[in-house]
Amino acid sequence: MLAYLFWHQRRPGTSPREYESALRKFHGILAQAHPVGYLGSSTLRFDALPFMGSIETYEDAYYVSGFGALGTLNQRAVEGVSKAPHDKIADRSLHGKGGLYRLLGGHPTSPLRSRVIWGSKRTGRTYAELREAVDAHGVPQGSSLWVRELGLGPAEDLAFRGSAQARMPAWLEELMVPELEAVGSRVVAREVRPGSRQ
Repeated sequence: MLAYLFWHQRRPGTSPREYESALRKFHGILAQAHPVGYLGSSTLRFDALPFMGSIETYEDAYYVSGFGALGTLNQRAVEGVSKAPHDKIADRSLHGKGGLYRLLGGHPTSPLRSRVIWGSKRTGRTYAELREAVDAHGVPQGSSLWVRELGLGPAEDLAFRGSAQARMPAWLEELMVPELEAVGSRVVAREVRPGSRQ
């Protein structure tokens, strides 16, 4: 499973209520259209993210089965019934940045309050060791672990996600250096189908 993450901010003069209403409508239409390989989506609102200028930032997560599905989603998001709601958000947003992550373990969830810990692997450790550790220990229930693909995105290589109370397991602390932690509030969520890890 891949997650395309898109971080964006409200344009001055646009109220949170108006902006978030537009987001919910767009995600709802996208879910109804259900492009091939689309697995779900969610949006979190953060008070601040350093790699986005340390001001209020929204994070859209679009879950797809693979790179082919990502291309299909990219096209379907800006045409047909999706075009008008997409353009409404685009007209009211600024400073957008995207990133691409692959699921290493766990399952995406959308609690009302979500904790994200971004970091990098410790010096001397390998991604192969990380994958082996995930297979051996698993990821705590309600959490997920992601690795950045193709170096795309302003955030760090690894992302541990879960509820606001989520903590990294001891085995992951041995492999990953936490560099940024943030808690976001859920704005909209479309559940990912169980068993969709790819």
